[in-house]
Amino acid sequence: MKPWSTFFPDVLPAVVGLGLPEPTVEHQIKRAAQEFCRRTRAWRVTLDAVYTSASGREYDIELEPRSELVRLESAALDGHRIAVWRDRDGRGRFVFTSDGRTVAFSEQPGQGQQLVLTASLRPADSATGIEDALAERYSEAIARGAVARLKGDPILQQSFEGECDRIKVALWRGNAPINPRVRAQWF
Repeated sequence: MKPWSTFFPDVLPAVVGLGLPEPTVEHQIKRAAQEFCRRTRAWRVTLDAVYTSASGREYDIELEPRSELVRLESAALDGHRIAVWRDRDGRGRFVFTSDGRTVAFSEQPGQGQQLVLTASLRPADSATGIEDALAERYSEAIARGAVARLKGDPILQQSFEGECDRIKVALWRGNAPINPRVRAQWF
């Protein structure tokens, strides 16, 4: 895990004239990293398997230390995909989370089945740094977000949000089973 001070070489020169204390700069770097992870869903992990019981429909989600759930991306029950509820009509078999700390089934899953979740995370408020892979790959984007926050500049903030959107699309295209295509429309 890379500490927030890893971003200082990219952030401090841009805000040198503001006279900000380092704890304030670290806090805004953390906030920019949280926003980056929330917008892009770049920090994805496959969580440890949970085994179901005959009497339970709700189970704890074991997240990485000092992280928070952004979104459940996918779920598999005994190796078979199961839907993750997102603003659907609520029919059929699916999993969902109402609090970001537990996952629940819409229907009783049965005894001894293995549930594997893939989730997007973000650093928690108690985080002292960010995952190495995220810091190495997206340090410039996160630093730009921190500078935008520290300067309070809406144009820089809009630029950061646009960059997050571009990264999200690039990640989606890289993770998609096929490349998206445009359908021909005839007038």
